[in-house]
Amino acid sequence: MRWIAAADRVIALSRDERDLIVKYCPEARERIRIVGNGIADSASARATAKRNRENDPLLILYSGRFVDRKGIRELFQAIPRVLNQHPHVQFVLAGGYESFGN
Repeated sequence: MRWIAAADRVIALSRDERDLIVKYCPEARERIRIVGNGIADSASARATAKRNRENDPLLILYSGRFVDRKGIRELFQAIPRVLNQHPHVQFVLAGGYESFGN
């Protein structure tokens, strides 16, 4: 829970997911935003990404299963591109892989 509490922004896919996060980490309530799967490339998104915080690097948290349908491959592909342009960004990946019947 400390990673959620420390995150600059917490993204939930639905209201139910937001409510679950608030239940376990109420101090994150004001930083939670509901964003469906996928984030559109927009001027607003780019402006947010360009924040310059010298002593407090931007923290990007992924919380979910490490499976294709969650976009984990795309995230792994994006990480080096982000770090190339913004080397002080920190990524935290929390989750696991579910295996059904294997």
